Amino acid sequence: MSHNVVVADDGKMNRFIIKKILNDNMDEVTIFEAVNGVEVFEILRNNDIDLIILDLIMPVKNGFETLKELKANSELQDIPVIVSSTITEISSVEKTLGGGAIDYFAKPFSKEDIEIILPLKVINAIKYYEQKKTIKKLNEAIEEEMKTANLFQNLMLPKTNQFSDFDLFIKYRPCMGIGGDFFDCVENEEGFWFMIADVTGHGIAAGMISSMVKVMFRNGVNDKEVRSPAEMLGNMNHNVFNYFYTSATDTSVVFTGFVGLIKDGELFYSSAGQPFPVLYHKRKKLVLSLKQTGMNIGFFDGIKYIDESVNMDNGDTLLVYTDGLFSSGKSSDFSSWPEVESFSRENSELLEENPHEFLENIFWHFLSKHKKNDSDYTDDVAIMLIKSK
Repeated sequence: MSHNVVVADDGKMNRFIIKKILNDNMDEVTIFEAVNGVEVFEILRNNDIDLIILDLIMPVKNGFETLKELKANSELQDIPVIVSSTITEISSVEKTLGGGAIDYFAKPFSKEDIEIILPLKVINAIKYYEQKKTIKKLNEAIEEEMKTANLFQNLMLPKTNQFSDFDLFIKYRPCMGIGGDFFDCVENEEGFWFMIADVTGHGIAAGMISSMVKVMFRNGVNDKEVRSPAEMLGNMNHNVFNYFYTSATDTSVVFTGFVGLIKDGELFYSSAGQPFPVLYHKRKKLVLSLKQTGMNIGFFDGIKYIDESVNMDNGDTLLVYTDGLFSSGKSSDFSSWPEVESFSRENSELLEENPHEFLENIFWHFLSKHKKNDSDYTDDVAIMLIKSK
């Protein structure tokens, strides 16, 4: 593979020596010469350069200025720079290495510099740059894949305007473009089924598992033998072991979940380790948490879940969410559920009159409380409001 190297030095003899060293030690190399920083940038405009060997003391635009301008340019900043200079003061070495140069050697060249050190520095720098470009291309490809996966995952989310007896409001924010948080709703002759789940982990693997959770949920809704949320969770837990825990794999699949069924003015529900949902009773102006615990799905086969129920009249609103809502730092804190309840109580009027705005407010409330900005979220966030008409 041919490589392009810029040798920037106002000393003709210095350029000649470096060119000879490179030609003697590299099979295919094209060398561009520059006597100042202005000429360096002229070369960069018209050529793909793999390395710059840069003198510090040059006319018009010196090496310090050239290095600073290079590293401030997003399109050029990754090109490796080796400084070659007669300046040997430690402050200059520190300034250039701190400014982005990957190496530094002093002139005049010793025999070891010519035969060993400079050739190795150049070859290593070019290999480093090639690897960095390869990694960048791979990251760009992964980013495109993540965009496609995110589009697919968003298409799987329930549509907010498709239900006759309920209004649905959702907010979903994966921390890596695609995530393991999941929710779904199905309205059939039995009533209104819904589920929210949080798969352990993030990214593509968690997103793929969440797709499997959706399939298991939909299958459970259509299974006439599954009559309650507790049976749904127990069935899903058993299927996890059938699908994932085989002799051919040691994959561990664990997720939390909350399943509900609303019918005839009553909410039947069961939990597998989910943070406590919040129910707002419009007529009573009452906010309460559904404090049911249960073991996460995937810990062991045969887990028994329990059903509970509560009245849910027309105009009542249920808030379900994953613990990513109040993730702080590197971990989530399940104990933050009282704050969700208190926020809902303090904003119950908004919850009733403008659910969209309520979702945004609760999201940004926890963001501002536990984090500095949106990028500080280290977990997926899924929030769903179900309002009975």
